[in-house]
Amino acid sequence: MKFQAFSPCLLCYSKGPNAWGILFDPTNEWKNIQPFLQKNNIQLRYIFLTQPTFKNAFRIAQIKQETGAKFFSFKSDLLQLRNLPRLADEVNVCGIKVPHVDRFLDGLDQIDLDGNVLKIKSSEQSHHYQIGNQLIPPVKVETPCEME
Repeated sequence: MKFQAFSPCLLCYSKGPNAWGILFDPTNEWKNIQPFLQKNNIQLRYIFLTQPTFKNAFRIAQIKQETGAKFFSFKSDLLQLRNLPRLADEVNVCGIKVPHVDRFLDGLDQIDLDGNVLKIKSSEQSHHYQIGNQLIPPVKVETPCEME
């Protein structure tokens, strides 16, 4: 699997004729991620939420609708997302929909994603992911960059 960083989200993807990807925290970077997926013939299959924010909630619903990708989350993060529409009303932003969760991750320490095992380590404060022997790196970059 390869990684492509888009500040502050991350795309983990395979290469080859049946390339597919996992998107972590899409925020407002979807406009930059879409061309990358198209250029590299990558089918987005999964979306993971590691930061339940207004931007992520709004984009996840949009991306699910556009790509058919499955959305995985922890129940605690979904509860935080459910409170966001009230916040959106307060700041006069319309149209946010809490995305449907295709699978909850609570109680899981790993999940099979198209033959690749994504390991999950949870603490009270955060969740850490690893696919194969590669840790999903925390992404705090200013511009898109490729990581291996």
